[in-house]
Amino acid sequence: MVSMLKFCIILLLVRPSLLLADEKDFFKDIVSAFPTVDPQHAYQDYCKYSWVTCSNNTVTAIELKDIALHQKLPSSITELSELKKLSIIGCFIEVNWDDINKLKNLIALTLSSNSFSGKIPRISVPLKYLDLSCNEFTQFPDEFPESLEEINLDKNKLSGDFASVNFKLEKLSILKIRYNSLTGGLPDFIKNSASLIYLDISYNSFTNFPENFPSSLHILGLSNNKIFADFGSIDCKFTRLISLNLHANQLTGSIPECINELEDLLILNLGRNNLSGDLSSFIFPDTLDMINLSHNKFTGHLPDSIFSKKRSYINLSHNNFTGNIPNITFIESVKIIDLSYNNLTGEIPDLSHAVKLNELYLNNNNLEINCKNKNFGNTLLKPNTCYLHNNIILEKDCQSSLCLHNISEPVTALPDLNSFTFDVGI
Repeated sequence: MVSMLKFCIILLLVRPSLLLADEKDFFKDIVSAFPTVDPQHAYQDYCKYSWVTCSNNTVTAIELKDIALHQKLPSSITELSELKKLSIIGCFIEVNWDDINKLKNLIALTLSSNSFSGKIPRISVPLKYLDLSCNEFTQFPDEFPESLEEINLDKNKLSGDFASVNFKLEKLSILKIRYNSLTGGLPDFIKNSASLIYLDISYNSFTNFPENFPSSLHILGLSNNKIFADFGSIDCKFTRLISLNLHANQLTGSIPECINELEDLLILNLGRNNLSGDLSSFIFPDTLDMINLSHNKFTGHLPDSIFSKKRSYINLSHNNFTGNIPNITFIESVKIIDLSYNNLTGEIPDLSHAVKLNELYLNNNNLEINCKNKNFGNTLLKPNTCYLHNNIILEKDCQSSLCLHNISEPVTALPDLNSFTFDVGI
């Protein structure tokens, strides 16, 4: 009995060193294969590497980035039995996916920008986070781990009818599949989701406005597709939305009045479509922080509700708005206003209370510009951040004391504010 007790004590004392020895095999292999990760070959102290995280002298995370490895990840990575996070970005590395599936404690896997191609391999470990963005994958896997909460497949070569794929992902909350070539509609696992709060499928080839969005959605990105639909006929069942991005599609019709019912909406981006209608009396949600209606065919006077005191970004450029700019003396939070390329008339209102205003675009209208006006006195406007040219100049060769810009001279290149896609991260 005594000898057995001694044996157990010795085993307990020896076991940690054995684990470390196994881990050390991986670092010896990786330093041998990729000397750039440790030019001094000091792999005995691998927990001191900047790209390694240890807990109780056991490796729990590896993060390698922008190292041109161009070789296969050593199979001895399977010795890292407590590894929870593996991130290899921009290393052009080869991976044995069977080795990945042996890392039973792995919960976060990032293998972006490594030129992987073909069908996404089956992953069987209980991941919560998966990032395979910026590769060349062409097909979805047969299944994803059901434990996944976030998936990023941006910038691959995925194509075909998105509605035809189906996975069991009841815990999924964030899904990004931007910059691919997907068509069709939404798959059932998205429509029926009770957990999905972030869906961004921008920069694909969708032609129809998807139906049956999950009511759980907070962020919806559909920009830069080919969606041809009457936007005015949609319902607003996604009542929890805080960001709606439909920029650069082929939407027609008007803005549905139910938009005003989205009481949590912070970001509305409808720029670069074919939307129309008189917005003079339209009521936008008070909650909106950023609004982009640029490059459409809207008419009427600028609605007062656009200039809520909570707005920080307003872009109504390249439309057919007429009349005066409303009195906006109370709008203290606004940082950017773009009302250029409309048919606005009258004088520029008092903006002296817009103490955070640092960009203003009123060019190409019929506004009356009075250089003696001091209405911009307290703003943050600087040269090349305020444009008033191609309006009605009341004084010849007027040097504006408002914007410190020669408003009698046209500017050939303005910043492209219409490309804002308002990506909201979680």
